[in-house]
Amino acid sequence: MTKLLTYFLLISFLSCNNKVQDEVKTDENHKKAPELNIAESDSLNLTELLADNPFELNISSKNLTEFPDLSSYEIHSLNVSNNKIKSIPQTKLPKKLRTLIANNNGITNFKLSNSIDALEKIDLSNNELDTFYVYKGSNKIILNNNNLVYVKFFGNNINYLDISNNPNLNNVVDFFPRGIDTILRNNILNKKPLYDFLQGKDGVIIIKD
Repeated sequence: MTKLLTYFLLISFLSCNNKVQDEVKTDENHKKAPELNIAESDSLNLTELLADNPFELNISSKNLTEFPDLSSYEIHSLNVSNNKIKSIPQTKLPKKLRTLIANNNGITNFKLSNSIDALEKIDLSNNELDTFYVYKGSNKIILNNNNLVYVKFFGNNINYLDISNNPNLNNVVDFFPRGIDTILRNNILNKKPLYDFLQGKDGVIIIKD
């Protein structure tokens, strides 16, 4: 009888111990939630997110590590701010996108060729950009708090440009500052006026005042 009682007590103890260990593992898994990837996560249902407004998508603060493929959607306004995105491939952008908010990520460069229509607003502030190249300029471009060394865009419809806090960005730039209504440029490489340059036929850089 004593042996049988001891056996049951031992089984009970082991069962309780396993339960405590399972609870600890569950708690640790809860604290260390894996990074979400839109291709893997069931919690980001694009169809559901676009149900109320098919032209506007807000997937900010979703812990995304990759930019989702939105090329088949007709989204006009997209917010992917406060994630961990490193790049935004042009091939994944919605074809008729007008506003792109992608601040507070880890984006290192941004390039849009002439195959995409001009965006009306681009906000890439607080990233790790060293290069920004857009074939067609936007009305509003926000690039403050990056590591920019090169900025280039075309177009004369730009109303607002913020390139502040890019300490490696020179005042000789590859766009036309005189055509922009408002430019914020505090804390760039020097305090000289912004100049645009054109490449001459003989390889001579022509600086225009």
